[in-house]
Amino acid sequence: MSTLEVSNLNDGTTTVATTFINSGSCKVWCRWSLSNQSSPIDSFNVSSLTDTGTGEGNVNTTSNFASNNSCPQFSSNDYHALNGASGDSTFIRLTSANSSHSVADVSRAFLSAHGDLA
Repeated sequence: MSTLEVSNLNDGTTTVATTFINSGSCKVWCRWSLSNQSSPIDSFNVSSLTDTGTGEGNVNTTSNFASNNSCPQFSSNDYHALNGASGDSTFIRLTSANSSHSVADVSRAFLSAHGDLA
């Protein structure tokens, strides 16, 4: 196995340190429907989705985070409010609620998460 060690990347006009890419890039993103969690519509670093109840689900990662301290952001283009995101190094748990603050499925959900990979 070969190892390529690079401290900077250059596209011909701009040079960027690889630490910005390693530490600052989104490590997981996913678009899916909490009302039909059979599979993501599109994703990166997502192995599967788990429906854990109405308005709740886990996004399971392919490559795990180094710790439970990742920074997930969860949104929807529906009218629903979002209760938050939590989890551990292997998944991100999401809960969504409707405008009455009742837990409810959303038809279009979006997740991105930043943090160090294991």
